[in-house]
Amino acid sequence: DARAFMSFYLPLMMTPLFMFLAMPLASAGMSRMARPMDSLATWPALNGIVFTFRSPGFAFNEVVVSLLDRPRAFAVLRRFALGLAGVTSSLLLMGAVTPLGGVWFARVSALAPPLAALGATGLWMAFLMPGLASLQSLYQGAIVHSRRTRGITESMVVFLATMTLTLVAGAWLAPATPGLWIAMVSLVAGNVTQL
Repeated sequence: DARAFMSFYLPLMMTPLFMFLAMPLASAGMSRMARPMDSLATWPALNGIVFTFRSPGFAFNEVVVSLLDRPRAFAVLRRFALGLAGVTSSLLLMGAVTPLGGVWFARVSALAPPLAALGATGLWMAFLMPGLASLQSLYQGAIVHSRRTRGITESMVVFLATMTLTLVAGAWLAPATPGLWIAMVSLVAGNVTQL
């Protein structure tokens, strides 16, 4: 019926739309900040590696929805989410701490040395994102399971608002900072407030 669609399915359909709005918003912000061409050239390589490490967390949402009916499931799922968050964020942090990040940007992504350095530093700003994706999937899966999904859409609005405010504040308060780094910080801040 129409009420069920509006209260359950419509919020779930709006969530990916809001998520997709974040990428052009980040690009628009970077193009108005320091080193816009370098930031925009490095963005696909940085966003790609971050997304790769976030993917297990995204997939965890479906696991939560399907297993939450089982006895004592939430405690087990929470423990798994925390472990997944720790592992995926630690792996991305390894890319920032070790030369692996430089290898990804310079050799695999074939970026020029200044762009590879820009991207490798961006890993420091992004290393929390895989862990945040795991925890978000835990809570979003529980919300979907409860069939009261409005909170998911509201959290996405909070995410976009935080991201926008962080981009504006970063451009205003740190005009010499490369836009890539401010965009990554804005994504992390948005994900924290969404969580």
